[in-house]
Amino acid sequence: MAAGKRGVMSLTFATPGWIYAILIVVGIGIAIPAEVMFEEAWRLQMGGATVIGQVSRLWLDTHSCGHDNMQTCTSYNVAYGFDSGVWRQTQVEVSREFYSALRESGPIAVRYVVSDPTINEVEFGWTLFGAVVFLAFAAAFALVGGLFLRRRWQEVGRMVHLRETGVQRQAEVTGSDRTGWVINGQTQYAITWLDEAGILGKSLGRRLQTLPATGSQITIYADPDGKLPSVWARDSGLR
Repeated sequence: MAAGKRGVMSLTFATPGWIYAILIVVGIGIAIPAEVMFEEAWRLQMGGATVIGQVSRLWLDTHSCGHDNMQTCTSYNVAYGFDSGVWRQTQVEVSREFYSALRESGPIAVRYVVSDPTINEVEFGWTLFGAVVFLAFAAAFALVGGLFLRRRWQEVGRMVHLRETGVQRQAEVTGSDRTGWVINGQTQYAITWLDEAGILGKSLGRRLQTLPATGSQITIYADPDGKLPSVWARDSGLR
C-alpha cells in the first residue's frame, strides 16, 4: 500500500535522510567545544603566564575501548598545584610520554591565563591541538552529512517530479536486494521490479518484512522519455 501524497521536506527527511541530518547536528555539536578550546588557546597565548608548579599525584586509569569495547586502553593522569596569587589544585589527562617524565612531588611547568587561572595547561600547545582535532571531526561529520543530504534532496526532487509528471504503470516485483544499510539493527532491502513496458526498476531501502513479496503487483511512476529511473509509489507517495 502506497503512502499518501508527501511533500519534498517530508520525503527528504525520511530514512535515510534523517540520519544525514543527525550527522550535521553532531558536527555542529562537536564544533561548540572546539570553539571554546580555540578561545582558551588564544587566551593562553595572548594573556598567559608560566610558573613552576608541583605534581601532587600520578595515576593510571584503564577502560574498555576499540571495536565493541573489546580492548583495554590506559589513560595517564596528573594532579598538580600552582601559584597564581593563590595556590590552585587541578588535574588533567596527559600523554604517556609527558606522564613518563613526571614524578610525584616533582616540578611541573604550568601555563595559565592571568585573568582566569582556571584556564591552564601543562602540555603546552595541547589546548590548540585539541581544538584542531575537534574542529576536524566537526567538519567531517558536517561535510559528510551535508553532501549525503544534498544528494538525498536531489533524489527526492527526481521522485516528486516523476510522481507529478511521469507515466503511472503497473509493475511486478521480481525480487529484493540488500542495500548495505542497517538501521536500528534492521538490514535494509530494496525490491526490484519489471514494469508493463518491460523496464526494470529498484526501490529505496526498507525492512524486508515491510516489502511486497516477489510476484506482487505495484504502482510505479516512469519517465515517458526513459531518461530517469522509475520510482515506486510507496517511496514517492501517491499523486
